[in-house]
Amino acid sequence: MNRVYGMRRQVYPYFAVMAVVAVLLLVLFLAVSWMQDRSDRRAKLRLAAGQLSEAVAEREQSLRELLAAATFSGRYVDAVGALSSQNDLPAMVGMLPQNPSRQWRSAEWLTLAPDAGSTSRSFRYQIHQGDIYGVLEQRRSGLAALLAFPLAESLRPILRQGSLWGRLEIDRQHFQLIDAGGVGPLRRWLSDSQSLTLQAADGPDIRLVLYASPKLPIRVLAAILAGLILLLLIAALLARLLSEQLSRPLRQLSSQLQRYADGEQMAPLTVDSRVVDILSLQYALDAVFGVLRRREKNLRYRATHDLLTGMKNQNELLRIVGQRISDARAHNRIFHLIGINILNFREINDMFGPDIADSCLVNIGAFLEQEHLVAARFYRGGIVVVKDGPPDEVAAVVLAMQLTRHHGIKNVDIELNVCTAIVGFPDDASDAPVLLRRLEIALDGARRAPYRFQRYKHGQEENYVKRLNMVEELRQAMLDWHSGLQVFYQPKLNLRAGQVDRMEALVRWNHPKYGNILPSEFIPLAEQAGLISSLSSWVITRVCEQIAGWRERGLDIQVAVNLSVQDMSHPELVDVIEKHRRKYELPAQCLAFEITESELMENPQEAIRLLKTFREQGYCLAIDDFGTGYSSLAQVKHMPVNEIKIDQEFVRHLPRDGDDQKIVRTTLALAHNFGLEAVAEGVEDLDTLELLVRWGCGWAQGYYISPAMPGVEVVDWVDEFHARHGQQTDALSRLFASEVPTL
Repeated sequence: MNRVYGMRRQVYPYFAVMAVVAVLLLVLFLAVSWMQDRSDRRAKLRLAAGQLSEAVAEREQSLRELLAAATFSGRYVDAVGALSSQNDLPAMVGMLPQNPSRQWRSAEWLTLAPDAGSTSRSFRYQIHQGDIYGVLEQRRSGLAALLAFPLAESLRPILRQGSLWGRLEIDRQHFQLIDAGGVGPLRRWLSDSQSLTLQAADGPDIRLVLYASPKLPIRVLAAILAGLILLLLIAALLARLLSEQLSRPLRQLSSQLQRYADGEQMAPLTVDSRVVDILSLQYALDAVFGVLRRREKNLRYRATHDLLTGMKNQNELLRIVGQRISDARAHNRIFHLIGINILNFREINDMFGPDIADSCLVNIGAFLEQEHLVAARFYRGGIVVVKDGPPDEVAAVVLAMQLTRHHGIKNVDIELNVCTAIVGFPDDASDAPVLLRRLEIALDGARRAPYRFQRYKHGQEENYVKRLNMVEELRQAMLDWHSGLQVFYQPKLNLRAGQVDRMEALVRWNHPKYGNILPSEFIPLAEQAGLISSLSSWVITRVCEQIAGWRERGLDIQVAVNLSVQDMSHPELVDVIEKHRRKYELPAQCLAFEITESELMENPQEAIRLLKTFREQGYCLAIDDFGTGYSSLAQVKHMPVNEIKIDQEFVRHLPRDGDDQKIVRTTLALAHNFGLEAVAEGVEDLDTLELLVRWGCGWAQGYYISPAMPGVEVVDWVDEFHARHGQQTDALSRLFASEVPTL
């Protein structure tokens, strides 16, 4: 895990490194001084050792000469006087003839006594009362003399001269320090040493160890260490001040950045510092944040505006409406929303190109901004205007008409088809999402409403939800055979042969909850929900299966299936048809397809291309509801169709309406001239059927002949119909010799 340190902890390591370097330099200096001083001390010790050896030897020799001179005359008193006259060795004499044993003390003659022994002389070292003495014994001329001197007294002058101190040892068991009173334990530990041996004729040898203490006093070392500690403390204080100078402005920058990270508006950075590096960092961050502020402003604009028109977008509209609701509740006000949708925007885009279509929206947005209206883009390319006050339906329609005239495209004849809807607060909803949802529902209803305007009505949302549920249930119905979705078949009577040789497939939906739902209700739902292609595929599958069943029973009949332009625009539809036709081994003539004239006229060129695709596969094609789509003769001439179906609007009242008669006769003449067959739908009485036969219509379809029926009833019905009308000699007599059965 990574560890994060503050500015002070970042500075302290550098301070520690500096302190270590300073200590190392001091240690190096002391080590060099120590080594040089140690070399001098060792040279001094060697010199002093030589001088002490010579001094001890000279003292021993002088004592020997002095003792010899004193005892040479053989007179005891003279000897004492001679010895007592020596300044460097005061003496005190005590006669102890009754006790020849020797008694001696420090720096004294201990005894002079007659001795009958032979002449002899010896020198040794002995200990007396903690001090080490050099003892010289002389036997001569019947006199025994003993002379002792403290060894330290002989060595001290040389030691003091060289600032040395010493240690005398006998047999490594007893020692005596010389001039070591002012030497502490530390100096003793730091001192250098030099040892030499003082040999004696009799007795143990003396080991003399010389010590030379460092020249640098301990107090000086302590003062240096104290100064070093003081310097370290000063350095630590300076490091703290420096870190504070660095960390304070950085903390200020960090605090401002954290506030920005928490969502506050980004403002220019300010720091309290005179450090050039900190100020440079501030200027660099300000430059970066300047770019970020511009980007933030751009992102905020993108998040709340439509990039094409500059109007508010859907999210911002929701916020504005929510704010308006809060203000309206606080001040007891009302407001309303106007929804405007351009119905033919897609056609404009396809015909004139996306640039022209987008320019229309941009100019409309500019017009709304000039009018100081709060406007926003809405679902499906719609526009919503927020206005104060109660809903004004006339003003809403007028505003929509103004938009159609202010699209701003010159030299291009463009007519905008718009629908308008209006909802109000608080009558229609009490919160923003519901208000906008109901506006969308009202706009959807305005597409089919008179004058393409609709004011939201209570209960409309429930119907809308019902339609949405029906869409989902329709999707499930195509998967479940027992959900009530069925294909019914309505006969087409051949007026020339007097036989039923064609059928039209019609979808029926017996809903488990709502009962029989009209095709005019659920077919548009399927188109809006994008299910029409799936529904058409489902119908084609059932029709192919049914035709195969009829053929097995000896009934060879053609079935027409209604298709929309959406269906024909899917290239996989032809593959689906071919797949099922080949599965049941059906000829192409068994299937026919009907397309409404109004859909064909929406895009005639594309329709012609799609129809040719079906014709190349050998299928029959018919224009359904002919006469309602305002098609021209030139367009009909190029349509690759086999027949036209006269809409029932012109057929239902044919015997009693002269205008309908003119239209039907003209349509039949047009079909004959173009080599097309004609089918009249909506035949509901015998008079109508008689007129159609006399005018040369090819097929008739309607309730008078038979309503739509399930597929299982078709074979029996056809057999019964042909049996009842099959005895006449010609078509017309067969048709009218007896009454056609009706329901």
